[in-house]
Amino acid sequence: MPSASQGAEQQLLEVYTWAGQELVAAVLAAMQGDTAAAAAALADMVADSSSSSYKSGSKDSAGGSRAGQAPAAALSCAQGACDDDEEGTAEEQQDPYFRHRRRALQLSRRWARAARGAGTAYAAGDHSAARQLAADAQRLRREVLAAHAEAAERIEEANNRGNSLLELDLHGLHATEAVAALQRRLHLLHSLLADPATAAALPGRPALRVVVGRGAHSSGGEASIPRVVESHLRGAGLRFSPRLGALDVQLRTPAALSSGATGS
Repeated sequence: MPSASQGAEQQLLEVYTWAGQELVAAVLAAMQGDTAAAAAALADMVADSSSSSYKSGSKDSAGGSRAGQAPAAALSCAQGACDDDEEGTAEEQQDPYFRHRRRALQLSRRWARAARGAGTAYAAGDHSAARQLAADAQRLRREVLAAHAEAAERIEEANNRGNSLLELDLHGLHATEAVAALQRRLHLLHSLLADPATAAALPGRPALRVVVGRGAHSSGGEASIPRVVESHLRGAGLRFSPRLGALDVQLRTPAALSSGATGS
């Protein structure tokens, strides 16, 4: 069972997703476990970030210039001069997941480093550095999300190039991306089925084959996409049959669609 401090950290991380565990822990410790005070401090870090600046070795407390060395490296990385933007192994470069998400993964490493640097600076009393790095972490977090969204579009398009409307390949997508892609396809198919002019072009009892993969890029190798897709389908009241690495989803009949249920 998590401790009170761990619970407070998790609560703050859910709100300040850009902050990272090190920064949240440092701020919470400085506020003597006061969650509300820590939340106010985190919000203040980025409230006036446009007017703050940081130079290597600067200080606004007893942290000193030595404490500024690690935050300075993190700041340099956050601004693009990073020494760990590795290209990946040859095998990874051939993997569509890594190939399409290379930029997002690079930004993720920079975001994590900025958040860690902010935590280090804050713990050392260098609040000027912490404020600048916190602003960088927030900006990088937004860039990470945008880069993953762009990568998801490319992966979905590449996976399904040449497929019919009745086959949707979701492998390589994150769980939330996979559900969003499934919702879009279900909405499209049910819209076609609801219109007699377009329903005639589909099989009499159409089913959507959803390729869910084996979870090769999930945490610990666990296949999270099948789990979340099945949960979504059950919530939508749609029947499906499991296959090896796929699900066959029974689409709603025109009669059911006329009642207003789309299952998307």
